[in-house]
Amino acid sequence: MSEAFKYIAGFITAVIGAWGTVWLQRAKNQGNNENIYAEHTEELFRRIDKLTTDLEKRTQERDDLKEQVLSLKGQVRNLEIKIDKLSQEFNEESKNDGSEKYDKNSKD
Repeated sequence: MSEAFKYIAGFITAVIGAWGTVWLQRAKNQGNNENIYAEHTEELFRRIDKLTTDLEKRTQERDDLKEQVLSLKGQVRNLEIKIDKLSQEFNEESKNDGSEKYDKNSKD
């Protein structure tokens, strides 16, 4: 029985040793991977900052364009009102002169 005990004890010791070796190697590799990431951290933050700045510029540009669109819509509405008034005046004068009536909806 002492022979069997020696083989079993040797096998258990070998398994524990192998497991310990694998665990130490993983810990060592993890440390190396962290170094790789740490070397590129500054570059990654610069890229993130650049993307954020670009996004802020695009957002500001979009907001400026929205303001311009609203302003232009207001100008177009004012011009439509002026056109309607001028058309009415023209139609009234045409009636008074006896000439053909101008209708903005008529086709040429």
